[in-house]
Amino acid sequence: MADARNFTVKKTSSLTDKAYCALKESICSISIEPGTLLSEGQIAKELGMSRTPVRESLKMLENEGLVEIRVGIGAFVKQISYKDLMDLYAVRKVMEVLAVRTSVDNIRKSDIRQLEEKFQALLEKHANDEEITVGEFINTDLSLHKLIIDKCDNQYIQNFMNTIFDNIKRVQTVSFEELDDIEESTKQHLELLDLIARRKKEELVIRLGEHIDWSMSCIRAY
Repeated sequence: MADARNFTVKKTSSLTDKAYCALKESICSISIEPGTLLSEGQIAKELGMSRTPVRESLKMLENEGLVEIRVGIGAFVKQISYKDLMDLYAVRKVMEVLAVRTSVDNIRKSDIRQLEEKFQALLEKHANDEEITVGEFINTDLSLHKLIIDKCDNQYIQNFMNTIFDNIKRVQTVSFEELDDIEESTKQHLELLDLIARRKKEELVIRLGEHIDWSMSCIRAY
């Protein structure tokens, strides 16, 4: 009996994870737009599962600030106001600048080379008028920032930043097609990588803060 119960718990957990990952990807990529009412029944039908794991996944997404559950009404994809945007980037700037003070000494040359190749590839595609998808650009953009967080010595910063990177991805995605900032953004990332490679910590701290301020000026609330 105990084994059967454990199997049921694991199966439910697995389905919850499946629903959570599917919804999170759709929300962060704006496949499901901000303000959309999320129907548990429809989602469950599309994913081939009952409503229970869907309901649990929505609670998880609410905890991460991606979904808003209104009692008696339902779950909605949370919108980001101008104040939310300002608060998000103010916290991001503080956390990343603090993180880079320790991560700069932990980032390997191979990590730097790998990212340099990705950003150079973006520049070449842009120069040749080749299509750059929103996912390609934003995933490359955030790869450097996530590396800075992953390599820092502060676990609290890592845990906190991992909860807000999804909202950062959302606001960048919604603004991607309106702004032609690929070249400038890529050059700034390459400059940051150069400073990391040369271990120019104080200059890196200043330029990273300026880059995040610039990034905030290039996006809009929705």
